[in-house]
Amino acid sequence: MKRILFVNSHKEIGGGEIVLINLLKSINKTQFTLVVTTPGTGQFQSAIEKLGVPVKKLTMSQSQGRGSRFQIFMNMFRFALSFLFTIPKLISLIKSEQIDIVHAGTFQSLLYTLPAARLTGKHLIWHCHEFYLYGRIGPQFMKRADYIIATSHALRKNLIEAGIPGEKITTIYCSVDSRIFESASKPNPAEIIPAWKQGDRILTVIGRLVHFKGQDILIEAAHHVLKHFPDTWFLIVGGPLFTGLSFMEYLKTLGNRLGISDRIVFLGQRDDVPAIITLSDIIVLPSRAEPFGISALEGMMAGKPVIVTVTSGVSEIVSHKKNGYIVPAFNPGALADAIMELLDDSSIADHIGKNAQIYVKTNYIPCIMAKKIEQILLESALNL
Repeated sequence: MKRILFVNSHKEIGGGEIVLINLLKSINKTQFTLVVTTPGTGQFQSAIEKLGVPVKKLTMSQSQGRGSRFQIFMNMFRFALSFLFTIPKLISLIKSEQIDIVHAGTFQSLLYTLPAARLTGKHLIWHCHEFYLYGRIGPQFMKRADYIIATSHALRKNLIEAGIPGEKITTIYCSVDSRIFESASKPNPAEIIPAWKQGDRILTVIGRLVHFKGQDILIEAAHHVLKHFPDTWFLIVGGPLFTGLSFMEYLKTLGNRLGISDRIVFLGQRDDVPAIITLSDIIVLPSRAEPFGISALEGMMAGKPVIVTVTSGVSEIVSHKKNGYIVPAFNPGALADAIMELLDDSSIADHIGKNAQIYVKTNYIPCIMAKKIEQILLESALNL
């Protein structure tokens, strides 16, 4: 039996954490023993503990290289200190837990696990969930992973173009556990939107509040939609990445400037996302670039019509106007047209939602994803 250490750098649950949770639920426990690290108490740690998987705390710097020169310098200084203190702890953990293979779930965790894996002679698998390659330096770290899992073909292509050997990279799409919707009770919309009334429509976007997620594009599209469908609500679910609040402030300012702030509801980070998806009429993924876009896959699993941009990885499994809509990125007008087409004909929306649910339940469930990742883990174990 091989022992796998999953190193994660986020306290809260985002797309990468959902993928890891689904993997931990479905991986063959007779072949693998699992240990997970988290940087501290939060949604992610609670979810892992509910699975009965051992959790170890491993502090990582949450700083970002943004701001003034002084702020950037201090961020780098904090990261250097964290790096120096954390690497020995990670090496000690690998040895004490008799780990065979290390799995890094983010680029940040890759930075910590790469030296630790090399110094202990363990194989490192990096599960890549991000398009941003961190300049010229990032690929130099990425190519040193023994195996790389990309969440879409577009992401795999992006990594290869950055100079990472293609033979190291395997595309494995994300998955969704249908049980999260079977157990989710549909809340009263008025509990989420106090001014909601019977007959109102709800559109939802789920994701961290960062520029590439494109929530601002949805707000611009909403300005067009509300001229024709004034009884529509737009829910924005998710919090700012780390401590950056500027993009959220920009989104609120944009809503005010367009005169539609009363129809936009910022729900922040939530632990009842399946319930919110259940009460939504349409799930939107307006990303400028997206390695995958698991919120759209969740919407499909829940039987909701989804609208995704062509620059999202999930668009690779969406058939336009059959099990979802694909629209150009950076285009509020095209997004608004797709939204209005679905709002205008509920029979089309229902048909697409049902097709999506059947397709995802057949092809993108956790046990299928887990078997593919197990093959990589077993191959890695054989080559140790």
